[in-house]
Amino acid sequence: MRFPLLPTLLLALLCSFAAIDARAQSDALRVSPEGQVPDDSRLGPLRDLNDQLHPWTPPTTREAWEAEAERIREQVLVSVGLWPMPEKTPLEPVIHGLIDRGDYTVEKVYFASRPGHYVCGSLYRPKGAGPFPGVLCPHGHWANGRFYVATDAADQMASDAEEFESGANSPLQARFVQLARMGCVVFHYDMVGYADSQALPHSEGYGDVAAQLELQCLMGLQTWNSIRALDFIQSLDDVDPSRIGVTGASGGGTQTFMLCAVDDRPTAAFPA
Repeated sequence: MRFPLLPTLLLALLCSFAAIDARAQSDALRVSPEGQVPDDSRLGPLRDLNDQLHPWTPPTTREAWEAEAERIREQVLVSVGLWPMPEKTPLEPVIHGLIDRGDYTVEKVYFASRPGHYVCGSLYRPKGAGPFPGVLCPHGHWANGRFYVATDAADQMASDAEEFESGANSPLQARFVQLARMGCVVFHYDMVGYADSQALPHSEGYGDVAAQLELQCLMGLQTWNSIRALDFIQSLDDVDPSRIGVTGASGGGTQTFMLCAVDDRPTAAFPA
């Protein structure tokens, strides 16, 4: 098939002009000389499971540690969408449903970590006036979260892993009872999507484009809940705000080191 000469030439000229215009626009947007790419690790080779672990040399002086901690803190906050830090709005905590267990008490708690979003938990308190040390206890991925009841309690007793039946049946609650009996005020709070905190599912949400563009994610929300839980326990009249510990196991261990990476108020941390 033959094409008319004039339309063919016109089409070739239009394509040429379009290519020149595209090249001009590309040059206008260029930030580095042609052929040179920015020094950005994202442009390097992709990492895979066969790579060595990330090289890291621990600092050797207090000043170097503080500088490294600040770098890590900022990196963590950016990665979970908390940079800059959101405004701390009033918690408006509600503490209710007192249960007296003789040498300690248990109460139900909820507060607004952000307007309209609530953190729920259980507050264990020793008897006495205080002020007592405070302990934050995020839980891990156990069924029903802080209401977990073990299905292998008999095996735990038979193997001597647990001495008391109550501890074998309810190992999470047993830990907080023991801490309360030792003289600590303990706040055991829900992960997002567990127990009383199921307004947002644990593994869903924040997957839309708008959330991604704002760096919003469930990890950021959970970390923010932990920060506000720290605000809550420090606000209690019977808690010494200068003596705060954080401890959790499994996913609660993750929350422990996430909180203590971004907030320097805790004086002791035990991620298990």
